[in-house]
Amino acid sequence: MAEGARYDSTFTESRQGQGLALPYESIGSGRSITDNDDNDHRLLGVVSSVSSGSQEVYVTSGNKIARRPVFNTNLFGEAAGTVISGKRIDRMWFYQTLPSSAGYVYSYILMSVYNFTTGFWEMYYRPNDGGSQIPTIFTDTRSCNSSTIPHICTFSRGLAYIKGFPDSSTSEKLGTIIFDGSGGTPAYKWWGLLGPTVPARIEGWVGKLDTTISATATSMTVSAVSAPPATPFTVQLETEQITVGAKAGAGPYTLSTLTRAANGTTAQEHQALVPVLHRSWAASAHKVEVKTGWQYGYAFKTNTGHISNRSPGETNPDLMPSNTLPFFNQIPDVTYEGNADTTNIPKIIFYRTADGGGNFMELEEFSNPGAGAQTYTDDSLGTGASSSTFSDPLPDTSLKPALLAPSLDSNSPPPTVNFPLVVGTDQPSTSTSNLETWQGRIWMAIDNMLYCSNNEETKAGIPEEAWEYGDNATFYKFTDKIVAIKATSHALYVLGASNTYIGTGTDKLSFAFNTISTTTPAISQDSACAFMDRVAFVTRDLRLCIITGETVDTVTEPIGSIPLVDSTDIKVTFYYSALYQWICVLVPRRSISAVGKMLIYDFGRSQREGRDFWFPPWHGPWNTFCIMPLTGNVVGSSLLVVAAHDVASVTKSSGLVTMAFDTSGADSSLTNAAWTTSDFEFSAMIGPYKNPAGNHLNKMAVPHTTSTLSYIKVDYVTPEVASVNIGMTVYYDMQTVATAASTGTSLTTQQSAPTRRAQSTGYHTKEWHPYQVVQDACIRIHRGSFAATSGVSIERVVVGFLPSAGPDSAGQGG
Repeated sequence: MAEGARYDSTFTESRQGQGLALPYESIGSGRSITDNDDNDHRLLGVVSSVSSGSQEVYVTSGNKIARRPVFNTNLFGEAAGTVISGKRIDRMWFYQTLPSSAGYVYSYILMSVYNFTTGFWEMYYRPNDGGSQIPTIFTDTRSCNSSTIPHICTFSRGLAYIKGFPDSSTSEKLGTIIFDGSGGTPAYKWWGLLGPTVPARIEGWVGKLDTTISATATSMTVSAVSAPPATPFTVQLETEQITVGAKAGAGPYTLSTLTRAANGTTAQEHQALVPVLHRSWAASAHKVEVKTGWQYGYAFKTNTGHISNRSPGETNPDLMPSNTLPFFNQIPDVTYEGNADTTNIPKIIFYRTADGGGNFMELEEFSNPGAGAQTYTDDSLGTGASSSTFSDPLPDTSLKPALLAPSLDSNSPPPTVNFPLVVGTDQPSTSTSNLETWQGRIWMAIDNMLYCSNNEETKAGIPEEAWEYGDNATFYKFTDKIVAIKATSHALYVLGASNTYIGTGTDKLSFAFNTISTTTPAISQDSACAFMDRVAFVTRDLRLCIITGETVDTVTEPIGSIPLVDSTDIKVTFYYSALYQWICVLVPRRSISAVGKMLIYDFGRSQREGRDFWFPPWHGPWNTFCIMPLTGNVVGSSLLVVAAHDVASVTKSSGLVTMAFDTSGADSSLTNAAWTTSDFEFSAMIGPYKNPAGNHLNKMAVPHTTSTLSYIKVDYVTPEVASVNIGMTVYYDMQTVATAASTGTSLTTQQSAPTRRAQSTGYHTKEWHPYQVVQDACIRIHRGSFAATSGVSIERVVVGFLPSAGPDSAGQGG
């Protein structure tokens, strides 16, 4: 009878194009093989009696099974300082600046790094362009190197916005900073700031009238929190000015020898409790007539150009007011509180309303004089022949209506707590999502509250640094805790602990959020990434989901469960090149007994072939990763940058490696804070190969005859074609494996040619003739006697059966 065979190869005409494009499946001991599996081969995980399934291999764009890429230091190097000792890199981001005035664009790898000694997370950066390219710790701005959990980060207009979570032992309650690498030398600046808490107050003295006085009274009794100034002095009660000639008492104070209707005002009766106001101001050089009053305020301006909330108005009637009330022919003096940090807050801006109130408009910007009570004199109107004499206040017509002041809460720093807790006072919440940039705004969540920064509504300052707080705060309240947020060009996806939401809109008036799934709870903020206008994320029950538009698809079933080290810390990113589009899922290395595991979902192939396509797992000392876009001739491709971590040695060191398609390389790893290389085993277990009774192979045989696994042929290519050997193990009857494997004999150029043909000069062929009775079979190809760090590409696998030969279960021939 003719011999039957099963072919899997791009070289076989009847199977052209399918080749060895086999998805991975971890079927476990409970997985049954059905008749439908006959035409559905795959790369298998651990089967009940097979100690090691497929691992460290992938399916190439040419439909071959190959040893996985290596992760080495060839790109980033091993120079002194490339290893971060005693620390673990837990998060990484790629950051790129906008072009400088000279056209330069700088890029960096930013890292949130755990310090095993202090127990805090610190921020590091690594330049990618020229000069020293070793990881460097941030300047400890806003206690960024004392964070109680890993930092979060996003990017907008060429700047990195970073939020830490300062320990309670520090005085810092914000932890928000900006990393600016645009000059090639990093600059650390504040991201947002608290506004002044001390009101602007006109300079002078204030009290309240204890009893009503008539229009002709020559004395009055006044209560005040401070003593009146030396006599004579002038006070104002409503619209009348009165000159005081004598004073007595220690409070209440008796003011006597009164000259009524001073400075051209009109004497009138004044009721008890009206303010008694003295202004210790100089006379103006020209006529000044303010009939109702000017209101003053001020704000801090940082070295980023951002402007804080405006100072509050004085509401305590026992203190000097922020409003001048009516006055004539004087130069107002206004007290305010400077800021001790003249580096981050180099400027102060004073604002004033026009006579009668209205908008606060910019009056003058000047250098921050430092901490303590300060006095501002409103005398910036230039007069005289050269306009260089300053002895008059600026008139209303010279205010700057285009430069309106912030409100009392429009320019608040990024939120750190939810109401009723107070930003800048209470300890920052660690129940926070990642940061994301969408529609020109930065977004973040605390528990179930989603916040965003300002944009077009910003009157003054930097939109990314201005977050409304209080009654006008922009927030969206959800029914479950927000785990992660991810942006695409058309939507903001909110991944909750129970539900998944889509947000649409372009501004505060149109933003809206709707539920699109109630069965895909997200596991962590790191377990999600945006790619190609989609979002991929891992759920709490370890399914991988992909969101396209308003549809949430689950794609995890082919791989089953993921053995975890820390289920709350799964990392997800998207690698892309001219050949590949992969969703990478990393289970980090956290303990001595564990090793990092990377699972690759071939998104490009899955889309082309209409099936979910995973690779077998890859293993290495990896803790986190990020994507670094490439430029120049390789634009449209990326590098997968991975943090290698040595958890076993005392140093617990970390460093950066990159994925490289090196067919014969080795992984770079760390031991005692020193770089070393490490080889890795690889194996491909293919199956099931089925020969069920009654098929075309034995339909003509007598009923008791059982067919046999006759031969296996493997065509493969290696970097050392002439000298390598490949080990292979054949497992048969997968449900009841009980005997040892058959390994066969190697075919080399010194031996006779393969059956019925000569050995190819472009690839090697090996044959095995197990001659074993089987029902189901799978084959496992591993490195065997390959040289260390050797690679392999499996080009073709052929499995053949004989319909009536070989011993039966009783040892009798067929």
